[in-house]
Amino acid sequence: MLRYVTGLLIKFVMTVVISWLVLGAFFGISFPAILTASVVLTGVSFLIGDLLILPKFGNAVATIADLGLVWLGIWVLGSFLFEQAVSLGAASFMSAFFIAIGEILFHKYMKNQVLMDPAGAVD
Repeated sequence: MLRYVTGLLIKFVMTVVISWLVLGAFFGISFPAILTASVVLTGVSFLIGDLLILPKFGNAVATIADLGLVWLGIWVLGSFLFEQAVSLGAASFMSAFFIAIGEILFHKYMKNQVLMDPAGAVD
């Protein structure tokens, strides 16, 4: 259980940092809005991308799924959370692209450290 919590926290920190760099620096989005979006995106993409898709279909498919989830998620959440008038398409795509790059490495961590059973085989 602790492995899953650690994985979730790593994913959350990665999502917050990348979102803050992209959305905060390039689009002027407030940190509370970024934090709220990151909590939702982390939870949804961890469950769907990392726990459901990654073990069954591998890193490439899970990364593409995470890219799509983040793109759609920021687009939808941004329409409610972002006070500034921003191009949601551009903000969503840039965030999703850079998060997907981080996901490639994160998925390797998940497969090696989180999804392994005590005998060393993947769940």
